[in-house]
Amino acid sequence: MVTVSSFFAHRETLRDFGFFREELLACEDYDLWNRILLKGYEIGLLEEALLVRYGGHPDQLSAKFPAIERFRLYSLIHTKWEAIQSGDWDLVPNWKKDLWKEVIQNKTKVLIAGRKKRGLSIDFLKRVLESENMGKDLNAGNFGRADGNLISKDIKTLLDSEQFL
Repeated sequence: MVTVSSFFAHRETLRDFGFFREELLACEDYDLWNRILLKGYEIGLLEEALLVRYGGHPDQLSAKFPAIERFRLYSLIHTKWEAIQSGDWDLVPNWKKDLWKEVIQNKTKVLIAGRKKRGLSIDFLKRVLESENMGKDLNAGNFGRADGNLISKDIKTLLDSEQFL
């Protein structure tokens, strides 16, 4: 398990990635790991258990922000979009691209199931899923903007609790 309390890196590495994204209210660490991994860095794992992690307390972010997977989906899409914009996506090995696509699809399906269960619209999530299923780059059509600003309002909806829930 990678958690903020169990992770360490060279300060220069963290500076290269801009630390945490301020727009994320939760899953900032997940986003940082995604950016580091997509750039080709490796994250090592010690087999020895050095950390005890307790969950389920009222102040943890997963209790504070419902549908927390939306922040993870945002991270995956935004990180991919940045890599496409910079040209780095072309350097990503195919197995990692396939894995990225699979995780985006799985997280989108989880959010779709939750919204269906609550009788909420799934249209914008279906557009995310269709884009990945058809293999389109996220900088095409509805998802990317030539001015370099963050993708679309569909993706920004993931960050807005009032709009999403």
